[in-house]
Amino acid sequence: MNVEHLKYILEVERQGSISKAAESLYMTQPYLSKVIHDIEKELDTRIFERSNKGVVVTQKGRLAIKKIHNLVDQFEDLQHMSKGKHESPRYFSLASITSIYTSNAFFCFLKKSDMLHDSARIVYHETDTTETMNLVVSGQYDLGIIRLYDHEISFYRNIAKNKRLKFQVLREYTKVVLMSQNNPLAKKKSLYLADLKNQIEVLHNDIRYSDDRIAFLESFVEMAGIQRIIKVHDRMSIAITLSTFNNAFFWTSPPPREYLREHNLVTVACQDYELKGADILLYPEDHTLNSYEKLYLQCIEEELEQIDC
Repeated sequence: MNVEHLKYILEVERQGSISKAAESLYMTQPYLSKVIHDIEKELDTRIFERSNKGVVVTQKGRLAIKKIHNLVDQFEDLQHMSKGKHESPRYFSLASITSIYTSNAFFCFLKKSDMLHDSARIVYHETDTTETMNLVVSGQYDLGIIRLYDHEISFYRNIAKNKRLKFQVLREYTKVVLMSQNNPLAKKKSLYLADLKNQIEVLHNDIRYSDDRIAFLESFVEMAGIQRIIKVHDRMSIAITLSTFNNAFFWTSPPPREYLREHNLVTVACQDYELKGADILLYPEDHTLNSYEKLYLQCIEEELEQIDC
């Protein structure tokens, strides 16, 4: 076993696939599989479970990978010292729901921090609520941000408690109707469901959503009698669709004012359909926030000041 082989383990974990890791490491898959097998045999620990979809880290494997991270970091520390660089590697890892203000805060953080030097390790991963919680519980990410509807909060709070995670509310909100400023409904101070019946609803077509959440979101379509729907995947597609069709709308948490100005969009409250939710920060109870994580949370606060909740 050598340090380079341990780095191979970390790359397989990052890629979630032996074949993809082999490709990124410029080596053959059989050779990488043999290295992993030899390390698992030497440690007497099965680190990865193999499947047709890739590999999954086992429970014991998570502990092994955490120690491997430490060993690799200590070795890199020694390398820096030998070159006259005595600073320690700097870390920041965040798994988050897809949101404009959280990604804006990340870029704000990059500009303000001094992390971007040769020993920095920065990971920002956008995913869904369930995977975010799993990534934080497994120790693969230090911080997580999830988005919950009111009826989900107590359930996830109990999960966080059982998994020994901090459960900190970043913001609470009521969803609003997002539309082009040229939409005839944009001039109204408030809306009712009946106003939306003849509009086109834009839905976020995220395949990572659970069946329960998809059913919950689409229940509105039936309730409001919506006949026309456009499903899109990413944030930019939503903005372009709303800007293109002056009779389309999208339910959303209140976005930053700059986003609205940039895409000529407006938000209007709905009087007879209030969908409340909250964004939650997760991290292990035994984790102490470092200066970089605190800086990111400061950037989050700055971004929230740009939102009319």
